[in-house]
Amino acid sequence: MDNGAWSPTDSTASATVLVIGDAPEWVATVSSTLESTPEPLTVETEADVDSALERLRADVIDCLLCRVDSFDRTQTALDRSADELRPPPIVCWGTADEPGSVLENGAADVIDPSLADDRARVVARRIRTVAERYRAARSATTYWSIFEHLPDAAVVHDQSGSFLEVNREVSTLLGYDEATLYDLSVDDLETTFDAEALESMVVELEPGESKTVEGRNERADGTEIPVRVSFRRIDDGTGPRVIASLRDLSELKARERDLERSLDLLEQTEEIANAGGWELDVRSDSLRLTDGTRHILGLEADATPTIDDVLMKYHPSDRSRLDEAVSAAIQTGVGFEEMARLETTDGPVRQLRLRGEAYQRNGETVRLRGAIWDVTDWMEAQSELNQREAHLSQAQSVANIGSWSKDLQSDEISWSDEVYAIYGLERDDETIDHQRFLSLVHPEDRQRVDREWERAKRGAPYDVEHRIVTTDNETKWVRQKAELSFADGEPVSAIGVVQDITDRKTYERRLEAQNEHLEILNRIVRHDVRNRMNVIAGYAALLEERSDEPTPLAETIRSVADELVSISERIRTANQLLSDETEVIPLPVDLLVEDALDEVTETHDELEYDCDLDDGLWIWGSEAIGLALENVLENAIEHNDASTPRIEVTADAAPDDDVVILEVADNGPGVPPTERELLTGDRQRSQLEHSSGLGLWLVDWIVSSVDGSLSIDTDDGDGTAITFAFPAAAPTDVTLPCER
Repeated sequence: MDNGAWSPTDSTASATVLVIGDAPEWVATVSSTLESTPEPLTVETEADVDSALERLRADVIDCLLCRVDSFDRTQTALDRSADELRPPPIVCWGTADEPGSVLENGAADVIDPSLADDRARVVARRIRTVAERYRAARSATTYWSIFEHLPDAAVVHDQSGSFLEVNREVSTLLGYDEATLYDLSVDDLETTFDAEALESMVVELEPGESKTVEGRNERADGTEIPVRVSFRRIDDGTGPRVIASLRDLSELKARERDLERSLDLLEQTEEIANAGGWELDVRSDSLRLTDGTRHILGLEADATPTIDDVLMKYHPSDRSRLDEAVSAAIQTGVGFEEMARLETTDGPVRQLRLRGEAYQRNGETVRLRGAIWDVTDWMEAQSELNQREAHLSQAQSVANIGSWSKDLQSDEISWSDEVYAIYGLERDDETIDHQRFLSLVHPEDRQRVDREWERAKRGAPYDVEHRIVTTDNETKWVRQKAELSFADGEPVSAIGVVQDITDRKTYERRLEAQNEHLEILNRIVRHDVRNRMNVIAGYAALLEERSDEPTPLAETIRSVADELVSISERIRTANQLLSDETEVIPLPVDLLVEDALDEVTETHDELEYDCDLDDGLWIWGSEAIGLALENVLENAIEHNDASTPRIEVTADAAPDDDVVILEVADNGPGVPPTERELLTGDRQRSQLEHSSGLGLWLVDWIVSSVDGSLSIDTDDGDGTAITFAFPAAAPTDVTLPCER
């Protein structure tokens, strides 16, 4: 090899010489001559060249020996086979007229037969020298071929790291051409170890000793790659040299990183899923567990439990069943899946799910692999979900409400049991889709329902009331309400409820009819009765004027007529309050009380009153709150039998309840128990019971309309206290009704 490459030779090995000749006596003479010498030669014979070629194809021959007169024939035959064979050198035996021409034509040597008698060892040594040169060349060629065709990059360098030989894989790996590499050294390429460290590693090795290290090499383009270097020190008499192979670890490192990420993902997955894996080697009875399994079982990271150790961690009632499942899987090769309870030292019993698969070889189970899950939380959640579903189903049944969902891609609708009950259908295998749903809608409502659904698919709310026709031709009213989900602007799903509102619709129709009747009656009371009462009162007044004597009868008629007119006016006021929509606004308590007292004292100057109001009290109310206060104050005066009517008004806040308490107390006889019980709801209203007037009824209606409350406390003829509770409000700067 060039560049001083090292190649293996062995000067003591025997050289094989093949003697070719068709004269048996000559062949025998030559063979005996060579074998009689102490030179390490192995002599073989063949009668002709064709046989010799077959021998070359089968055996390793170091030298051919033939007579001079047969050299040309032998040389020609070998040349024809040069493509498939590497022919060994030819030594000619005999006297040649021109030995030089024979050597020029390719002979390795020409042996004079006369030497065989006196100096046979010289002849043998010359032949062996030719054989050794060929063997050395063949060995070097074989070594170089192996070196050049190694799958890994390979180099030969001296102790200082200078390259003596490189194969072509080095250029491929590092991107340098071969000529450039011979100008470099290991230190020029290696970035992990410096030159001193590299030389130290070589010196520390004994001849023939190997070592493997991992480092990084810089490529011709400046990038670095991880490499694994395996090198051996050799000594061939010229000083220590190193044969090294380099393997690119980029792919291996990438796989290692992938493996690390996979292991990290496995750990995270096991932690999130509260799961783990395990493997039982049946032959060695050894058990391998993942970190997730160790965590579930409460084992230390370095613990090496046996299968029996693990079984002892389970509930005593479950151990034999698990042991039998494992044994059966080993015997039959069929996997198993079991639920078992795990006993813990610092907490409640955990519920585990275990699964195992058998792996067989030649019909024998060699290992079990499986997984384990802690399903305690899942089972508790499932139990709670089942309870909720049961409660939901019961609630839907009680409330006559059903739920449904729809996949708009497949146009498939799922109904709860209550929906089927509302529609009078039995569950069957027929799919509920939009067309089947529309077929159940009343014919007069289908177009409107379908139109509302199309609007909902464009983002509008879906809340529609319509009629349906059940399978037994019963007409029902239902209310459909749904929310749709969208993806990229397109509707993909919907979830909704349907409620049977037939009873409500029936009640609404009855209420509308009653309201219509009440409106007619109200107009009669407000107009006809009031007008006629005014006529009666007028005639009673004329009777009183024309009579010379007092006429109590006419006075009574006029008084009753005036009272009926007053009741009519209160009915008109009540009707306005109940028919108009109430606007709730913040109101100051001090101004409300002040205005109400001003109105009352204009017509009742004998009234004495006292106010104790906390500062800054505001309530949520309406314009009618002032009227309610006036009614309470007037009622306290008009039904007061004391010589001097007296009223106390107090107001304070109840922060815990976020309300304002307003109380009006008088010194009158009190509200009759029957009327008080009717107002508070303690007595059932009937046609035979009525209040003495509409005043307190109006007050109760007004207070209720703003989410307030009213209570009455009478102290056995020693006065009445009427207490209001209003929602508290924050002060505002807006113009109030009482300030207009």
